[in-house]
Amino acid sequence: MRVLNKKAISRRSFLKSGTVTALGLTVMGPMVIGKNNAWSATFKTIGADDAATLIQMARDTYPHDFLADRFYAKVIEGVEAQAGKDKAFKSMVGKELKKINSAAKKKIQSKLQRYQSRARES
Repeated sequence: MRVLNKKAISRRSFLKSGTVTALGLTVMGPMVIGKNNAWSATFKTIGADDAATLIQMARDTYPHDFLADRFYAKVIEGVEAQAGKDKAFKSMVGKELKKINSAAKKKIQSKLQRYQSRARES
């Protein structure tokens, strides 16, 4: 068993580093960080949540095992650029993504309820 040296890191230095990390995450703003191949992209017009949804939709629609998410994000940058130029397009993308996310949440909730009812029955 490894014994930690308590003098190596004080409570104050731990809290200070945690505060700096939290501040750094807050400043990042509308950024999507990829889970593979360490990439990130900033989407100021459509927002990070909508961009992440679009990236996942692109991956689901055109699945490639050996293609990293950063290439899908490059495609979404085109949507970002168009949304920056055309407010109606931005509004349409936002409305449709809300519908898609709402439908996905309902589907997940219904599956969860079925699993919970099966668990209660057994």
